[in-house]
Amino acid sequence: MNTIQMKDVLPALTPGEAIGHNNLTLVPLWGEGHQRRYQEYMLASEAIDAGVMAITEASDSDVVSEVLAVTHTRRLILLINGEELLGATQNSILTSSILLPPKAEIRIPVSCIEDETYDSASPFLRSGSNIHGSGCTSRDIQHIRRMCERRDSGQKAALAIASQHDICEDSSSAADLDDGTAALWDVFELYHEALPCPADACGVVAAVAGRFIVMDVFDSPLTLHVMWPRLLSSYAKDAETATDQSGRRFTPQKAQQIITYVGEQFCQTSPALGLGQDIRLETAHVTCQGLRVKEMLLHLSIFPKPCSDLADGNSILGICPPSQRRRASGA
Repeated sequence: MNTIQMKDVLPALTPGEAIGHNNLTLVPLWGEGHQRRYQEYMLASEAIDAGVMAITEASDSDVVSEVLAVTHTRRLILLINGEELLGATQNSILTSSILLPPKAEIRIPVSCIEDETYDSASPFLRSGSNIHGSGCTSRDIQHIRRMCERRDSGQKAALAIASQHDICEDSSSAADLDDGTAALWDVFELYHEALPCPADACGVVAAVAGRFIVMDVFDSPLTLHVMWPRLLSSYAKDAETATDQSGRRFTPQKAQQIITYVGEQFCQTSPALGLGQDIRLETAHVTCQGLRVKEMLLHLSIFPKPCSDLADGNSILGICPPSQRRRASGA
């Protein structure tokens, strides 16, 4: 494991003009030039649809903790942190971004997003319509894994977090995330009409009621364009279920403050599952997970800590009220 500064990981990013709908504000991020995908990789949804990758459950236990990805192409395949995998006995989400080498067969850790199992006619999983950011986030899952020595204990805790964040919307049907999204689709359509993917952007900062919820950065505008419908649905879901419906806006200046702050921090790098380096960062204000291959950042997700003033774009030198600090510490 190595320690490097995040400014050496992040590409040069320029925030654009904020766009918004209802309670959601998005600040597009532009990188230098018009980058193509690293070695023309495929995304997981593209590979599954093309029939060059199959994903099946790889665990015999009642709780799905890993899946088996088998690829049949010479092209690289990128799996994105937070992507849904639907089907088989339980739905799950990926907890890291992973770049699969050509013709690979790799077991990949996931976290289950249901508390029941099902009998399925097919063992194969498909890509879902969501990218899970600030609901059941990789930040939460990674924290659980550090706190729990056994994988199944962490899995149960992940289910508890899913329930806490209202991911399980239908208590009578084992909380299928994709079904929950379908129930809101009429509302989501309005977000998709109002917020098309910004041309040539390679990333976005999302905020709800003026509070930063996530920043996603990719190596290529094409990747953001393909991921946009699922990313936007996940952001919209947070906006629609937020208790604060004030409609406050987030500014490009606040997005730049987040970029500057993250760039000043030091992160840990380690060999990734698949190709490249896994990037991890946790401070008092943010957590990050990303993937870098040969000095190229393919994906980075940045989440605010619940008690951070950075979420509001304010000075990060303040101290949260005792009630917030108590909730954040679990006291």
